[in-house]
Amino acid sequence: MSTQPAPCGTKNARRRHVRNNETCNTCQPPKQLAPCGTKQARRRHVTRGETCTTCTPKPRTLAPCGTISARKRHKARGETCEPCAPTIVIPQPCGTRAAYKRHYKNGEPPCDPCVQANRDATNERNRANGTKTRTTIDDLIEDITFLLNCGEGEHAILKATGYTTHPHSLRDRLQRHGRLDLYNRITNHYELAA
Repeated sequence: MSTQPAPCGTKNARRRHVRNNETCNTCQPPKQLAPCGTKQARRRHVTRGETCTTCTPKPRTLAPCGTISARKRHKARGETCEPCAPTIVIPQPCGTRAAYKRHYKNGEPPCDPCVQANRDATNERNRANGTKTRTTIDDLIEDITFLLNCGEGEHAILKATGYTTHPHSLRDRLQRHGRLDLYNRITNHYELAA
């Protein structure tokens, strides 16, 4: 009993052709070439040495001189160009936040006008964000003295000054300015009242 071979175009026929080293256009259709204008077609043209107007990349237009892209291009190629030459940056005068940062960058202690400018900029940013601004030590001492004279307790004073979660920071700050006695009055307030 003989069996009929599988008709061409089926998997079994394809296997049979592979096993017998046969070629069949029905079982092995020719590969579809990628249409021109695609990456595959461009690679195909390059490997075959063909030229195709559709697949050739369009020439890039270079950025005009005076732009950041042109400056980068000149720097990468080691070229010099007058319009692309970097402009001389004039440093900010003292009394600005940029000058404050420049002092630290140069390894110098910041001058008083720069410290004040940085403090003002930080307070302004905190005000804009809704964060409590840090008061000066004189204002802090005045507030604590007023609250102690009003008979307020430790918790109320810490809350009013913004040191509720970090009372040790208040102690350290007052100690740096020689007013540790004021912090001791805050913590011993209940003992004095009793």
